[in-house]
Amino acid sequence: MQFKSVRLSAFIGIITAAALAACILAFSFIFPQKALAGVNYVIPVRGTVEFALLSFMRRGLEEAARAGAALIIIDIDTFGGRVDAAIEISKLLREQKTPVVAYVSENAWSAGALIALSTPKIYMRKGSSIGSAEPKNMSDWTTDEKMVSALRAQFESVASAMKHPEDLAKAMVDKDVEIKDIKPKGKLLNLTYDQALKYKLSEASVSSIEELLALEKAAASYITHEQSIGEGVARFVSDPVVSGILLNLGILGLTVEFWMPGHIAPGIGGLLCFALFFWGHSIAGAGSMLPMILFITGVSLLLLEAFVVPGFGLTGLLGLAATFSGMYLAFPDPHEAVKVVSVSIILTTVIITLFITYFPTSRMFKKVALTASISGGNAAKIEYVKFLGKTGVATTDLNPAGRVKIDGESVQVVSDGQFIAKGSEVKVVSDEGNVITVTTV
Repeated sequence: MQFKSVRLSAFIGIITAAALAACILAFSFIFPQKALAGVNYVIPVRGTVEFALLSFMRRGLEEAARAGAALIIIDIDTFGGRVDAAIEISKLLREQKTPVVAYVSENAWSAGALIALSTPKIYMRKGSSIGSAEPKNMSDWTTDEKMVSALRAQFESVASAMKHPEDLAKAMVDKDVEIKDIKPKGKLLNLTYDQALKYKLSEASVSSIEELLALEKAAASYITHEQSIGEGVARFVSDPVVSGILLNLGILGLTVEFWMPGHIAPGIGGLLCFALFFWGHSIAGAGSMLPMILFITGVSLLLLEAFVVPGFGLTGLLGLAATFSGMYLAFPDPHEAVKVVSVSIILTTVIITLFITYFPTSRMFKKVALTASISGGNAAKIEYVKFLGKTGVATTDLNPAGRVKIDGESVQVVSDGQFIAKGSEVKVVSDEGNVITVTTV
């Protein structure tokens, strides 16, 4: 009975997590504000530039184009972010048939500067600035000539295509570029709103979007492209720091569930963390569901290995390969993937080691186990107390879960943390109601 309930709990957890992911995914497409034909359309660029922002802007540009918006205004206030995401956004803006202008409402630094340069006209709000776009390696926050050279060429090319001063664009990226009376060698270029106007980077200095519209001789009305609930959550959970936390909690939850089968909550909690992680990255990665499919396949194979064909053979190896492949492919940058996944595995291993070492002997564990025993009222669980102190033979590998034959009965058990091979003699050292723990004799 316990074996069946454990399998049922595990599969209920997977179904729950999948249902939650589907529901959240649905939310990403609800309540979008529709553009009206002939109306000006404002798309805000806020926070870190990353791939979830790319999805948000793609939806906004497509929506405005379908509705026949007269003018699209990219309202920029960002300190920068991912260069690769900014380059994709730049391509989107340069491919638009609807007139597009940039409005720097506060800061257009780093990746934000490239976004601004990708429009034919740049308007800057009084008090705003633009520039400072030296590339940095996300893993160690360093830079090198190869990165600088590539991004300098990108800025120069975009500026040339959009008829902006190319020397200014290069100086934003490369400290070695020197411009007389503007930028000395060894410093990055960052222009204030009045400097941008003086050196012909911006069209005009304005105080509001309404003033910009007047200069463009456009209608005074406009609507703002709103971020959906799903897009907001996706941008949050796809942040590298949040992604790492979700991975840690997900791995920890599933490991605890496998180690102490039947407690349900850790397993469901872990699956929900993974559901958020993969859903957020699927939105950020333009909707690719392959990483999530690989992960679900991997977890299913691991469950099959743990509860149907105990031991650790081909099924378990394929499960691990699929699970970690899904995690790796969820990240758009392979370097970021290796870093986040590696750190998550190391931290989780440390936490699990401490958990296995100290938690079983703690008062909290005994209290939880005692409560489960008393509240369960299950005759089958109470019956297992008769096995305490008895010996038996492992009929499967215990890694850590498996089955043991005691007094002629086959019982579902877990080891005390060590791997126990099939055929080994074991002794029941603990029976906490729904978890029977054994060790080698």
